[in-house]
Amino acid sequence: MAFQQAMLTEESLRNFKEFLEIYNRTTERCFRDCIVDLSRRDLTTEEDKCLDDCTTKLTKLNHRLLGTFMVEQPRFTQKKIEEAEKTAAALQAMTQSTPEPEAELPKDNSGPFSRFFSK
Repeated sequence: MAFQQAMLTEESLRNFKEFLEIYNRTTERCFRDCIVDLSRRDLTTEEDKCLDDCTTKLTKLNHRLLGTFMVEQPRFTQKKIEEAEKTAAALQAMTQSTPEPEAELPKDNSGPFSRFFSK
């Protein structure tokens, strides 16, 4: 039970960290693209509209990417599992079909130790 809670906490932290990274990248990009005048305290109408459009665009892009990932990831995982199973089956077939080498004695008794094995 404690292990599951630790894993859940670890996964939650990883997801939160990923969310913050995406949020920070979006904020930086939209700020860099939209904010032109830093001498004013408030945003201009154009800057405000640009920021709104930019964040909407990047959010929609992120949702599309996640949707595609959710569809493609199981396919990719299944393909990797099938490849691993094929590799394991081929390796197992190869080890089963290869006989263990047996040591053979020279038949003509002409080897370097032939004098020790004379009849």
